[in-house]
Amino acid sequence: MQSALTRYAIIVMLVIGFTASVYACGRATDATRGETRLEKLAIGDMERMDFAFRGENASTTAFLDSFGKQVTLADFEGKTVLVNVWATWCSPCIKEMPSLAQLQTARGGENFQVIALNIDELTERDYAKGELAKLSGGVLDFYQTEDLTILQPLGVTVFPTTVIYGADGSEVVRYLGDTEWTSHEAIAFIDEVLKQN
Repeated sequence: MQSALTRYAIIVMLVIGFTASVYACGRATDATRGETRLEKLAIGDMERMDFAFRGENASTTAFLDSFGKQVTLADFEGKTVLVNVWATWCSPCIKEMPSLAQLQTARGGENFQVIALNIDELTERDYAKGELAKLSGGVLDFYQTEDLTILQPLGVTVFPTTVIYGADGSEVVRYLGDTEWTSHEAIAFIDEVLKQN
């Protein structure tokens, strides 16, 4: 009987200790995320959000729209844009594209747009355009770099990279790698970005 009580007491103590540890770690993580609302929402699928370039102006380097016309990010000023730099040869890029299309469907409009910026060679334009149409169900417009010079001003070294710019044209945050853009954490994060912009 005593050994059963001892085992029960040990289990209770372990549960209490584990709960206290999780709480302490959570508080510590919360403290390191920063004090802003957006930083605190960078959890779960959004925990790899990078705020290091926050406030920097968007690149002025031109790229091509779906009709082959040159545009810049300044052409989107006044709305929050999520620029996703992707390629057809990048499997993580392919993996996340359907969720970016769903995000565009759920939140796109006058105040928000997903820009899928392809970096394939111009000779592969038709193929890349067709792949985006398949991956996004025709929801996302096709944009493409004329060459790779835009990657440096965008600060892109990993594919995919996603950069969110506010309505004023300055960077809000970036995400390196792929993620699920329709998760609860992602939607809450995007909604807060839109609320602040």
